Order: sequence, then structure tokens, then C-alpha cells
Amino acid sequence: MIGISIATKWERDATLDYFKVRDNIVDYPYREYFVTEINNVDTIFLQYRCKKS
Repeated sequence: MIGISIATKWERDATLDYFKVRDNIVDYPYREYFVTEINNVDTIFLQYRCKKS
């Protein structure tokens, strides 16, 4: 499994649009995530509600 961190809202929206994800988003108190498969590898995209510096 590969994990990819998403920090900003526009990155999140662009990623959801690119992978056509709307239904399998899991919301946790500090972040939300979804899992998809890329080249036969499970990949988790996590949105951390923080700013990039």
C-alpha cells in the first residue's frame, strides 16, 4: 500500500475529480481518506487539514 498526503482543498478536489471518487470517502475526526488502485497497488489518499509551507 502507498500513502499520499493531500494538504489543500484544491488538491483534494482535483484528486477526487481525477479518480472519479465521490462515494467511498471515509471521514475521521482529523482527516478524510479514500483508497483506490493504481497499477495493481492499493493507494490511500489522506487529506490532512493543514497548510504547506
